[in-house]
Amino acid sequence: MAMLDWNTDRRQLVAGVGEIGKLSPDMVKGYATLSGAGAKAAHLDAKTRELIALAVAISLRCDGRITVHAAEAKKHGAQNEWARQRSLLLTQPNKQSSQRAVNVAA
Repeated sequence: MAMLDWNTDRRQLVAGVGEIGKLSPDMVKGYATLSGAGAKAAHLDAKTRELIALAVAISLRCDGRITVHAAEAKKHGAQNEWARQRSLLLTQPNKQSSQRAVNVAA
């Protein structure tokens, strides 16, 4: 199985969301508002929220969300080795999605 370039995949996904925003700006605005509500509540820091979102994405095998949340977790200070270990522990039965998260975190 060939290794995919997950950074390119993430950029394509973000561009696709931009296209959806052109078609339905209120839908994207609503999603952004909902996503931002967690940050405003300040119960969890940004890194923790992103690591939880990454774990959910891995468990759902959602490649797009894995790439986005792995990059965001890294941006907010998650260390590569920490993210790799947690991804592997969370997904022992789902090794393919776990490998995706490890590749993005690298």
